[in-house]
Amino acid sequence: YLVQVLYQVQVIYLVRVLYLERVLYLVQALYLVLVLYLVQVLYLVQMLYLVQVLYLVQVLYLVQMLYLVQVLYLVQVIYLVQILYLVQILYLVQILYLEQVLYLGYCLR
Repeated sequence: YLVQVLYQVQVIYLVRVLYLERVLYLVQALYLVLVLYLVQVLYLVQMLYLVQVLYLVQVLYLVQMLYLVQVLYLVQVIYLVQILYLVQILYLVQILYLEQVLYLGYCLR
């Protein structure tokens, strides 16, 4: 009888050990799945961050290009205004010179 009880206890112990091993195996598998999922999520977040950074860099590059174009346009406008101002001054000098010549011609007559 004692041998039979010990045998039953041993069987129950083995069943419990096997059950615990299965539970631990399932926990380990779930842990691995969770870790892989977290790694995937972190990878996606990193990719989205890189895409966002590249987008910001592109936007900043475009803003810089537009700023340079605007600066070049302003420089061109200032240059044209200066040229027009110089032409106007030369025109006024020419008119004054013609007036003096005409006045001298009138005086010499």
